[in-house]
Amino acid sequence: MKKAVLLSVTALFAWNGASHAQSSSSQPPQERMDWQADRKNAATARSVIDVRDYGAVGDRTTDNGTAFKNAITAAEANNPEINFPYSPKGYVIQSGAFTNRMLGRFNFNGNVFSGKALGRPENGAGRFNSLYTNPWLIVSNVKEEMDPAALSLPSSGSALIGHAFECLPNRPNNTDTIMTRRMVACLYAGTDTGTGGKPGTAYTMEVFNPVLNLDSNSGSVQEIDLNFNGTVRDGGISRGLFITGGGKVGNTTSSVALDIQHSDYSGGPLPWSTGVSVREATVSYQAHARSDGTGSMFEGFSPSGTKVSAIDDNGYATFAGIAASAGYTPTASSTCKKGAIMNDDSYAYFCTSKGKWKKVALDAL
Repeated sequence: MKKAVLLSVTALFAWNGASHAQSSSSQPPQERMDWQADRKNAATARSVIDVRDYGAVGDRTTDNGTAFKNAITAAEANNPEINFPYSPKGYVIQSGAFTNRMLGRFNFNGNVFSGKALGRPENGAGRFNSLYTNPWLIVSNVKEEMDPAALSLPSSGSALIGHAFECLPNRPNNTDTIMTRRMVACLYAGTDTGTGGKPGTAYTMEVFNPVLNLDSNSGSVQEIDLNFNGTVRDGGISRGLFITGGGKVGNTTSSVALDIQHSDYSGGPLPWSTGVSVREATVSYQAHARSDGTGSMFEGFSPSGTKVSAIDDNGYATFAGIAASAGYTPTASSTCKKGAIMNDDSYAYFCTSKGKWKKVALDAL
């Protein structure tokens, strides 16, 4: 019994990714099987399945369809992770029926996969290491598929969450160098667009790309909740969405802080019902002119791209036309706000600085 335990422990520490292929070829067949069994048992105990233990070989030649299928079947039974150790030559998958909805966590580790069983991601029909919500995409490192909707809800006020993380609140720390300023982020994701861009190229980069495909149920791509549970006393502004940035002085580039677009898959029109909707706000929309006195606070364009309206940095407006949606005839006691303009079928009414209406006959205009 002691000898068997010692052998198992030795197997766990001696077998690693670098020595796997060499050890497999140098050991007698029965002894290799014993070592492989030890690896499987150890992997199951730590909830990680190694595809090599099921016969996978990353040599750019061997068909790993059966090996991958057996590893995935074992993962579905035990719900562990599946690890595809890195191989410089990559893995070939010619046989087997794979989908892009297989449950589990797949650690692809930057491997290159090839073969017919991958489907055709270049035609929007990728499988295995593609995504069911967007089968054009290919996952290079980590893919995780889960099914929280399979569980029952205890009450109508609850919600099922597939993956959650939380941070405890920010608070003073007596060991801080500066005691009056403390910034904490619960999640950070970052990258760099890289170099090589020039006219005629399009090397784009995205930090975050959430997708929601609408079917017969409605939904939201992202929900941002800012709950007023306490009275803020530090004088700061709390934001539901804060878009900011920085850069070198004078290093301007074409950029849009918030770009809202929509089209069908062929590029034709399929518009949003509403571009921006604001409710229950003290000020629904607020724009500030640039500090250097340039630019404008609003510009509107026709479908052909012609500018048809604008509000400059001083608040002066230019419109192709203005239509008053409701007629109004003030009485002798009516008050108004300076600059207001109204009309009825006979007169146009202008509000003076004294808060009184003056009228001009429409025939005189």
